[in-house]
Amino acid sequence: MRSHGLRYAIVRILFDLGVAPEDIMAITGHADITTLMKYGKARNRERAAARAMAASTANAAANKPGPRICKITPHGFTTARN
Repeated sequence: MRSHGLRYAIVRILFDLGVAPEDIMAITGHADITTLMKYGKARNRERAAARAMAASTANAAANKPGPRICKITPHGFTTARN
């Protein structure tokens, strides 16, 4: 890994840990916050996409009908969903 790639990885990890941008700048030596925030915006997009996928999966699971249950009665059997 090149030094820039390592710096990029460290910035992303620090953003994930919730470290303030000013503190990240002090650690990594960034002089301009706009440059630093490019890393953060990319990471925020990835997190937003992951949240959207998780929400979509949860919604799909919530709307999925449950398994059919068979009940035996004196007149035969019936089926119902949970």
